[in-house]
Amino acid sequence: MISNQNNGMTTIEKVVIFTILLIVAGLGIWAWTIFESRERDRDKIAGLNALHASLLTYLNNEKKMPRNIQLGEFSCSDKSGFLGELVSGGLAKKEDVSRNPYCYFDFGPGSEHGAVLGIKLESTEFPSSCRLGPPAKWCDSSYYCICQPYEVEAVPVK
Repeated sequence: MISNQNNGMTTIEKVVIFTILLIVAGLGIWAWTIFESRERDRDKIAGLNALHASLLTYLNNEKKMPRNIQLGEFSCSDKSGFLGELVSGGLAKKEDVSRNPYCYFDFGPGSEHGAVLGIKLESTEFPSSCRLGPPAKWCDSSYYCICQPYEVEAVPVK
């Protein structure tokens, strides 16, 4: 006896399954992108904390902060120019400073913030140790910043 039933999938069923697979794949790619972004930000923050430890050593040894390269501006560079004093003093490696565009500004002794190190992040989920308000446009929610006042005995941020 020959059966008239077709056990194959209809075109609509195939389209629905294909659509579901595309949605699942898209969600996976989206989640992976977010994961990678957070990992890059964690690496940047770890590098900034290492530079902060170097800055604290410099402050304890020299009783001053490294000089500003651009007066009145938060210097961000992928070169070691603005933190060259740390590199030349052997407190930071040139490749560590030049790997990411770290930012630096020294407000000077007696200021509330002292010197500020920062780096622009891809996400806004990592809280900074300081946020600078207007008129400074630095250290907004897209930056991770560390402020180091002069009058504090230097202790690295964990």
